[in-house]
Amino acid sequence: MKLTTRTYNESFGTMMPLGFQPTDQTEGWMVVAVHVTFGGEAVRPHHGRGRPISSLIADREADPRRAKALSRARQKLSSMLKEHDGDAPGTLAELRLSKGLSQTALADITGMQQSYIARIERSKAELRSSTVKKLAQALDVSCDQIIAVACADDED
Repeated sequence: MKLTTRTYNESFGTMMPLGFQPTDQTEGWMVVAVHVTFGGEAVRPHHGRGRPISSLIADREADPRRAKALSRARQKLSSMLKEHDGDAPGTLAELRLSKGLSQTALADITGMQQSYIARIERSKAELRSSTVKKLAQALDVSCDQIIAVACADDED
């Protein structure tokens, strides 16, 4: 989809065109921003100043009932991935999800950073023997299993 930006024209009043996507020679879709007021006050955009997802998840996991539901959802996702992948050896993410853990939770258990866990799962980090051992202990699997999924991830 090619986005063609048009210049703002005051004839639009409270609508500001952001882009235009032609569908043929005479028609197309225009993306606009519209100024809206609620209860007499203008709603201010936050331009990315909302709460980070990690903060929202931390709030949900603070409630034991919701934390248990998130864990079950992760385990269900893991089983769905296994069904989809068939006999494939799996991934580190599948192992983590099968235990109902988030990347942050696994990082806390192993004493690593969440970003490092993410890099490992994307096969963007070299695994040291100490890392393999920590992951194996945290996920309650053998070191051989961690190495097998890490090698399988590298082949993809």
